[in-house]
Amino acid sequence: MKIIRSIFYRGILFVGLTGMALMAQADHYVAQNGQIPSGNYESWETAASNIQAAINVAGSGATVWVGTGTYAIAGSGGYVAFINNKSLTLRGAGVNPGDVVIDGGNANRGIYARFVTNDLSVEIDGFTITNCNANYGAGIWLAHETIMSGTAIVRNCTLVNNTATTTGTDGGGAVRSYAAVGSTFYTLVSNCVVVGNTSASRAGGLNLPRGRVELVDCIISNNTAVCGAGIWAYYTDIIMRHGAVANNTSSGTADLGGAGVFFHDGCNVVIDDCLFKGNSGAGFGGGVLFRGAGIFCMTNCVVVDNTAHDGGGIHIRQAAPTQARFVNNLIAGNKATTSGGGFISTVHGQYDFVNCTIVDNVSTQGLGAGIYFTSGTASKDIRNSIVYSNVCSNVVANYRFVAGAGTSKFYNSCTTPSVAGGDYDGGSNTDADPLLVDWVAGDYRLASGSPCINTGANQDWMSGALDVGGRSRLDRLTRLVDMGCHEYIFRGSMMHIR
Repeated sequence: MKIIRSIFYRGILFVGLTGMALMAQADHYVAQNGQIPSGNYESWETAASNIQAAINVAGSGATVWVGTGTYAIAGSGGYVAFINNKSLTLRGAGVNPGDVVIDGGNANRGIYARFVTNDLSVEIDGFTITNCNANYGAGIWLAHETIMSGTAIVRNCTLVNNTATTTGTDGGGAVRSYAAVGSTFYTLVSNCVVVGNTSASRAGGLNLPRGRVELVDCIISNNTAVCGAGIWAYYTDIIMRHGAVANNTSSGTADLGGAGVFFHDGCNVVIDDCLFKGNSGAGFGGGVLFRGAGIFCMTNCVVVDNTAHDGGGIHIRQAAPTQARFVNNLIAGNKATTSGGGFISTVHGQYDFVNCTIVDNVSTQGLGAGIYFTSGTASKDIRNSIVYSNVCSNVVANYRFVAGAGTSKFYNSCTTPSVAGGDYDGGSNTDADPLLVDWVAGDYRLASGSPCINTGANQDWMSGALDVGGRSRLDRLTRLVDMGCHEYIFRGSMMHIR
C-alpha cells in the first residue's frame, strides 16, 4: 500500500510518495568488532564487521543497524555501502552526532543506493559521512534514472568535506538524486547538516534534480561549487521548511550563480521559515536564484548579507510566465554590483510582495537596489511592505520598474520617493521614515510611533498567522496588521473590568 503525502499551498498541490507498507524483515547488525563476514548477522553478538556484508544478506524491508565507530574501505573508486535495488533502512546506532562515521578516505563514495524497479523505499539515518570523493554524489548517491515511483529518506545525517570531481555539467558534492522528467520519486532530507562540501561543477551541497523533494530542519553551509553551491535543483517540486542556507560560495558568472540555492528550469518551490545568510557569488542571485518558468512562494524567511553580481538577495530570471509570492519576509543588507541588492527580476509573470521589509540593500551600479524589474509584462503588487533605505552609489534607490506592459502598484506601503498620485500609487502609501528600532544593528522591528503600525490592509490569510518573528500577524487589541514583516508589540498593562 502506498502512502501519499500532499501539501496544498496557495492553490498549488504538492503530492509525493512518502513510503511503502512493507513486510517485516529480520534486522541485521554491523559492529566495529564484528565477525569476519559470514552468516546472517541477526544480533549484536553475531554482527558483521563491515556494512556491505550485512546489506547483502538483508531482505527487502529489513533494517541494518550500524554500531558506533568509523567504517571505511580500502582502495579507490568504490563505495562503503551499496544498496542495490531493494527497500532497506540503514540506521546508525549512535546517540550523538559523529558516533557512526562513514569515511571515504578521500577516494571512495560513501553510500550508493540504486533504484531500478518501482515502489522501493530506502532510508539512511544517523550517519556522519565524510572525506568521500567521486565524480558525483560523493557522500550519498541516490540513483533513479527512469520515470518511476519510490522513496528516499535521508535524516539525522552530517555530510562534511565530501568532493565531487566532475568538471562538466553534472556535479553534486554531497547528495545526488536524479530521475527522468515526470518522475513521481519522492526524496526527504530531514534534520541534516551539509557543510564544507565541494563540487567542480554544480551543487556543492545537495543536487536534487527532478521528482518531489522536501528539505526540513536542515543546515546547508560553507559549500562551494561553480553554481548552486548550497543546493541545486532541476525540474523539481520542492518544499523547504525550517532551515538555514549560509556562507556558501559559487564561482560561476551570470546565470551560473545561485550561491545559496539555484532552482533551475521547471521548478515549483515553496520555502517557509528559512534563513539565507552570507552566501556569495560572482553571478546572479547570491541567496537564491530561480531560473525558468514555475511557481515560487517564500514566506516567513530572512534573506540577509548575501552578495552577487546581480540580485544580491534574490534573483528571479525566466523567459515564460512565473507566479512568485513573497509574504512576511525580511530582505536586508544584501549587495550587488548591478541592478538590485534585494531583488532583480526579468520579463514576465505575476509578483506579489505582502508584508515584506526590504531595507538596507546596496547596489553599486544601476538603480533599484531594493526591488528592480526590467522591461516586460510582469505585474507587481507591493502590499503592506516597507521598501526603504536601499541605496545605489550612496543615492536612495528603493525601486525601479522599467517600462513594459505589466502594472506596478504599491498599496498600504512605505517607500521613497513618494508614489502618491503617481502611476505606482494603489492607495494608502507613505514616504515617512518607518522608524525601525536600530538600523545600524540590523534590528528592523517597528519602533514606537512608527507610521507603519496598524496601517496595513488586512487579508484573509492573516487570521491565526504569525509574523517573521513568530508573533501574531494581527494586533491582539486592534486586530489590524502593520506594514512590514514584523508586528509591533505594544508594551504596558491591560485591565479587564466587569
